[in-house]
Amino acid sequence: MKQLELDLSEPLRPGDRVLKFKGTYVAYGTVLSVFKTSLGKELVAFEFKTHPGMIHIFAPSQLRRVTEGEYFYD
Repeated sequence: MKQLELDLSEPLRPGDRVLKFKGTYVAYGTVLSVFKTSLGKELVAFEFKTHPGMIHIFAPSQLRRVTEGEYFYD
């Protein structure tokens, strides 16, 4: 299996293709927005690839960019 090199120092941006990998399920999707709550916590609006129009909010730590060759690039 090919080793993936990820640049975790670069913040997520709208349009990034990502994998939600932490928690009870995994999912591919696109970052729609990155914002802060009134308490200063950073969150990401994520649109599911498999269910266009369905949006969830995640912590950035639950997401990582996908690289060319992963499922998202089918």
